This record gives sequence, C-alpha cells and structure tokens, in this order.
Amino acid sequence: MLRAVYQGRPRAEIVSTFAISLATLKRYLKRQREIGDVRAKPIPGRPAKKGAALQAGLLSQLDTHPDATLTEHCQIWETTQGMQVSAATMSRAIQRLNWTRKKKALQASEQKEEERAAWREQAQTLDAGKLIFIDVARNKRANITLLASLSLQGMGEALILEGSADTTTFEISIEQILAPSLQAGQIVVMGKWVVVRW
Repeated sequence: MLRAVYQGRPRAEIVSTFAISLATLKRYLKRQREIGDVRAKPIPGRPAKKGAALQAGLLSQLDTHPDATLTEHCQIWETTQGMQVSAATMSRAIQRLNWTRKKKALQASEQKEEERAAWREQAQTLDAGKLIFIDVARNKRANITLLASLSLQGMGEALILEGSADTTTFEISIEQILAPSLQAGQIVVMGKWVVVRW
C-alpha cells in the first residue's frame, strides 16, 4: 500500500483498492516517516506469567495425564506448580501446544470381566426374538441425537432430536414412544446391560 503511494498512484485509488480509510493511509505514512516502520505496536500490559509458565511445563503434564479432563488438568497444575489457572486459560494453553486428547479405548481384558461374564450367562437364557435393544447415536457435527429401538426385525420406534438427550428426554422417549409399541414378553436391553422384561 505504501509502495503504491511512492509509485505516485492517486490516494483515492489506493484507499479503494486496499479497502481502508484515507485517515488510515495518512497514519501509515506518518508512522513510516517518523519511525521507519508501520507494523502494529505491541499491546501494552504486563506479560502473561501464567501463559509463559504453562507453555514451558504443560506438555509433560499432558503426556503424564493424557486422559485428564480440563478441570483435572487445572487441579494438577495448581498442585504441582502452585499456580491456579482457569479452565479457559488451560484450554488456550493446550490449543497453543496443538495437543489433542486421545480417548483411550479399553481393551476387553481391561473391562470388568465379571460383569461381562454375568451378562453372557444371562443372555443365553433370553429369547433373541424378543430382545429390543435401546441405542443412542449422536451426530456431533449437526448436533442431532437419535434414540432408537433395535431388534431382529430391524429398527423400531425412534426419536430424533436436536441437541443431546438428557435423562428426562430418555425417560420420556421410553414411556411415550417405545412402551406403547411393546408386546407382552418382549425384553428391553439398555446400556450397561440393564434388562427390563415387559
């Protein structure tokens, strides 16, 4: 933009081309004459002590506690470093490090084997044709939740809603949508192997 001024282009053309005001162009020219530089001044204020400390020591904490929540990371930081930070500050520091939380998927051997064995034993006594499974699927991009019943006949009663489903919404969908469609003798299986005989 300043080069265009020095090349003799009309200021009205420069203002239009760069979508700036004439006052801004004059301010840049003045800064160039007086200081020799038009870069933005640093924003005044005290240096961020927490930010610098977090940048220096946070990565090792993240590596040591990869499954910790944001609030837990704040608590760990306060315990180990003696410095209290907000969840927002911690979040910004983690983003600056380009660190992403990778959820750990439990291996079958790490899950509660006794509960799994009890479910397998109980499931053997159930008539597969009478089983109705309740599933919750969520599309995070569109923020849509699907509550649906599944059986050997395919997908049954369903509820699609915007946002996530809370306990009340789940209970209403069971009482008002699924329950009226159930037949005597059907068995409803929900998460955590909850079995309800109808």
